This record gives sequence, structure tokens and C-alpha cells, in this order.
Amino acid sequence: MPRQCTSVPRVAWQPRAGGISPQAAAEKAVGVQVAVSAAFAHWDAYELDYRLKQGEEDPLRTVILPELRAAHVEGTVYAVGGDSKEHSAGRDDPLLGALLYSDAVVTQIERSRGEAVVVRTLDDLRAAQRSGAIWFVLGLEGCSPLRGELATLRAFHRLGLRYLGLTWNGRNEAADGVGLPSPGGLTDFGRELVAELNRLGILIDVSHLSARGLAEVVELSATPVFASHSNARALLDHRRNLTDEQLRLVASSGGIVGVNFHPTFLAEGDATVGDLADQVEHIASVVGIERVALGPDFTYDPWRQSLRGTRSYKGVSMDITRRYPVHRPGELGLLRAELERRGLSSERIAQVFSGNLVALLTRVLPGGASSTQSQMGEVRP
Repeated sequence: MPRQCTSVPRVAWQPRAGGISPQAAAEKAVGVQVAVSAAFAHWDAYELDYRLKQGEEDPLRTVILPELRAAHVEGTVYAVGGDSKEHSAGRDDPLLGALLYSDAVVTQIERSRGEAVVVRTLDDLRAAQRSGAIWFVLGLEGCSPLRGELATLRAFHRLGLRYLGLTWNGRNEAADGVGLPSPGGLTDFGRELVAELNRLGILIDVSHLSARGLAEVVELSATPVFASHSNARALLDHRRNLTDEQLRLVASSGGIVGVNFHPTFLAEGDATVGDLADQVEHIASVVGIERVALGPDFTYDPWRQSLRGTRSYKGVSMDITRRYPVHRPGELGLLRAELERRGLSSERIAQVFSGNLVALLTRVLPGGASSTQSQMGEVRP
């Protein structure tokens, strides 16, 4: 049955009095190391795909994993397909592109000599935490690869898919995105899809989804949903950002909001680390610090430069050459230092950096407290 949306008790935003000085905060950021672990609610596999196409043999093991480990990143939600050509390994066919992308990523993880793992169940996540392996939760940023078939979703589930963004700005078989001039909500297939995602233990991502679609998903879903990489519209009026009411809807499901590091969604001009911290503070003030996570949406400089300048992605324009205020995982210490300067405790920073996302995965992954897979009913055709 769909879950009834209710208000969620939250921990109020209560920074320590005084904080620390800007100079002390800057000194803490030297070496851009973070003492707490981090986990990402959203990251596309663009860099890995680009490096493989440049002929690098094992870029995950030799380049990406060492950078993540040095930055104390324990894992990430990782998009390996979706609605766009960029999400489809450069292919015009989203289904083929997602299959090729998924195969490339899983192959790289298998070649990592145990340093990385694909998380399919709660047991996998806990095993990775015990061993120190960096975990990857794989999924799609848009439903086009499914071609309107629940059977395709189940096939991707068997390949390891554990999160799904319903759309990516535009329209597909499941829903309308925020990039349309007058977007609708979920289609009949989209409503069936929500039920099947719940049944399979696949996390539902509402970033890029229209306002009507987001509300419908929250109403229909029996498990928590999340906005993996979305900011607050109260701070920057961009259609990709969420209103305070939408933030509350996501929180009412038991879900979280991953703060997006992309400058387009932070500021009109040059975005700063302060803009990022403002987003953390505002979202926490609306829904509680326990509902805030990191959804950096990192890209990769050579890949971005190959695309050049401002592009319109299914109705959403953004300059992909603008520099992120926290540009790479190794710069996470800059955000931590700014949050400390504003008086946020180490415990609260740890929640935002990794704890809240891990708690959500613990609930939704197969075997978790909110997962319905242990009571799987009849398979929908």
C-alpha cells in the first residue's frame, strides 16, 4: 500500500555558538583532507568512461579509487546510464548505452582486486564497511533504457541496479521532468514502476522530476525516496532546485536531499564554498540536519572541455565549463572547514558527509528495514 505522508520529527539546525575563525578553518583545510568519511548520493560515471575511451586500462583501480581513498570517501551512488546520450556512453540507444556502461563499470570494479564492490544488498554494504572496500550503488538517471517495460527493470536489477532516477529533465515513458514548459506527472507506467521499484528494493531518485511527479512518487512509494542531487530554490530560483515544500515532501517519506555542488544550481555568478554551506544550512533548517547529504554531481575537466560551454539539457541550460567550488573529492576539506567555521559540530558534519546516506541505504536496500523485497509478491507483467 502507498505510504501516508506525515510530518517528520527533525533535529533542528543548532550550530555551536561562536564557531571558529576563518583563519583556523582555512588551516584545517590545508592538504584538503577530511577526517570524517564521505559518501556521495550522486556521481555520474563520466570520468571512468572518458578515461577508458582514451585507452587507460584500469582507471578505476589506478586513478579514481586512490583519489577517493585519500579523500576518505567510503562509497557512492553511481549513474551508469539514463535518458541522455552522455548517460549512454555516447550511444543514441539508451538501452544499449546503459548495458555497455554498466558492463564497463562492473568490469572495472571486478578488476579492482577487492578494493571496490558493487552493493546489491544490505549485507554487501556492511561487508564493504568491514573490509574497507569502496562501495558503488549502481543505477540509471532516467528511465529511457527500460523502454516502458517492467521486465527490463527486472533485468537491470539482476545486473545490480539499485537506484533509479525517474527522468532527466525531459519526458520519457515514466514521467515528465522539470525541463518541459508545462510538465505533467507520472504516466500509468510510471505509477506501476514505483510499485515495482519498491518490491525490488530499488531506491527512487526524484531529482530532475517535475513538481507534480515528485508529489505523486512520495504519495505512492511505500519506501523512502531521495533527491540525490538537488538544492534549495529559496536560495537560487532555478527550476532544477526544490522549493521548501518539496524538501518537506522528500523528508516526509523518510528520505534525504543530496546538496548539488554544480555551480549552475548554487549561484548566478562564481559559486563559492560559502554557497554550498548555505545550502546545507537552509535545507537543514527546513527538514532537519538528518535529511541532508552530499550529492556533488562531479564531472571531469577533460570530459567537460570536450563538450564546450553552455548547453541545454532537455530544457535546462547550464554552463558546464564553470568551476565547482569543491572541484574534486580531495577538496571536501574546504566544505568541512566552512561548516566548522559556522559552528556545525563534528557529529553533524559526519551525518551530512556520509551518515545520512548510509542510513537511507540501510533502510531501502534488500534486507533493510524498509525494503519490501523480503515480502515480494507477484511479479508485475
